[in-house]
Amino acid sequence: PDYLVAKSGGSYTTIQAAVTAATLSGKTTRQYIKVMPGTYNELVIVPKGLIATIYGAGTDPSQTVVALATGAKQTGAQYAALANPGGAVFTSTTPSSIKATYDTCAAKSTIGTTCSSLFVVNADNFEAVNLTIQNTWSESVSGETQAVALMVVGDRALFYKTRLLANQDTLYVNSSAADVAAR
Repeated sequence: PDYLVAKSGGSYTTIQAAVTAATLSGKTTRQYIKVMPGTYNELVIVPKGLIATIYGAGTDPSQTVVALATGAKQTGAQYAALANPGGAVFTSTTPSSIKATYDTCAAKSTIGTTCSSLFVVNADNFEAVNLTIQNTWSESVSGETQAVALMVVGDRALFYKTRLLANQDTLYVNSSAADVAAR
């Protein structure tokens, strides 16, 4: 792999840190991000222009989990507290191709369906393998609302041995523009 993510012993402790590093590398070829088994409670934004494969190192997708509890009725401030604790993840040094997505959601009075996504793929030719992407929003605790696990805006995304779990609107296939078909 080009980047190794692990709770301990990896080059990166979060998937987003590895995605940010891959973006900053400026490489135009596919980059591989290996994620060791564990649960990673974080927002992941894969920016347009990054050609990446993010894959879980376990034997089963349930061993490598990306999770966060985000719901469409949350405020931007609540979203920011969850997605960017202490302002440490999305900083002034984060590439604008990543930070703009975060900033747009954090500035909203109510984040809405699009921003409730905990894994956002703006890139074309993205691949995810052997992962679980889970929005852990609980209607019984937090109320009924959209809670997207994965939003894909880029074209030609591949998901193999990938579990998507959420309560409502689990997968959101969006489009880059009103006149572009989402496929």
